[in-house]
This record gives sequence, structure tokens and C-alpha cells, in this order.
Amino acid sequence: GIVLRVRVRTGKAIAKVGDTLQPGDLIASGIIVNENDETQTTLLHAEAEADVRTWYTVRTAVPCELQLLTDVESYAERRSFLFGERRFPLGLIEKNTVPWYDKQIKTHYLHLHEHFRWPIGLERQIVTYCGVKTAAIDAAALSELLEQRMLERLMASKPGTQLVQADFTLEQSTQGAWLGVLKAELVETTGREVPIE
Repeated sequence: GIVLRVRVRTGKAIAKVGDTLQPGDLIASGIIVNENDETQTTLLHAEAEADVRTWYTVRTAVPCELQLLTDVESYAERRSFLFGERRFPLGLIEKNTVPWYDKQIKTHYLHLHEHFRWPIGLERQIVTYCGVKTAAIDAAALSELLEQRMLERLMASKPGTQLVQADFTLEQSTQGAWLGVLKAELVETTGREVPIE
């Protein structure tokens, strides 16, 4: 980032306004040289922080088509006996190759009273098999949603920063996806304590 301000609490500033800082660069030094006698130095614990202007690019890809569940094609119900952590099916388990389904699981355990539960119970699964159809995505709505979500995610990962400017673009790739690119300029405070070696 480019240094906008430097605040030195103790020590002597090394970074100046307009300098470019890389991760690990020193902002201040705890070695103070006597102005009258350069052979005399004082060592102290330097403490400083800098406000820097940084740039980030965030990219994400979204498929060009939505897959929507259609009407229910069939139901299946399965029951199991539970004993501790083990599950014993009460009937045959049919393997279906339908990739789209919704599963609801209801479990009932035996209770002696409200504070004691036996490790014995019954589980009921209701599986609803659905069809699927594809639908096109509205580019304007997707652009607005992606920009908002990507900006929120970036700001959440950089707490205490100030947003200066953000530019968002949405393009369709040749591989069948929408590509969202967010370029953001932030002002963030940097500074990390480095032990004296």
C-alpha cells in the first residue's frame, strides 16, 4: 500500500507519506541516534502504525443457467430402529439414481422423563424425488447481487478499513459462466509488533 499517514508513539519513523509498503516493511525504528554524538544510540521499543491505501481484486464465477426443482415425481418413506449411534433399517433400502431429492428426517427417542432419554428410538425419513429444469439468469439482477455480496465479503475480511472506491464488472465467459470482478480501493491501518532480536 501507499502510505497516507504515519502515527509514531515511540521511536523514529522510517516510512514517510508517499512511500510504498510491502508486507514486513518497518514503519518505525527503536534505534535513536544522538544528534550531537552519532556514536551514541538509544534502544527502545518502537510503536507506530500507518494508514495505507491498498487495492484488491476479487473474482467469482456463477453458472449461466439456474437449475430449478419441478413438480414432485414420487415419494419414498423409510423407517429405521436406532440403538445408540447405530441405525438398523426396517425394510429394504432402495437405491434410486434420481439426483434431485428432498429428505426430511424425524427422530423419536424413548424418554423416562424430560431430563433422561433412552438410547433407543425410531427414525422416519420421507424422501421426495423431484425433476429439474434449467432457466436463464437475469444478468442485471445477478450483477447487483454479486457486487453487493463480494463487497460485503471483502469488507468483512478487512475490519476497520474504509472503502474509497469500488468498480464491478460482469462478463460472460466462453465456458458458460458469468464472471464477476470487483476492484476495490481501501484505506486500512497497518502495523504489527515485531520482537527485538
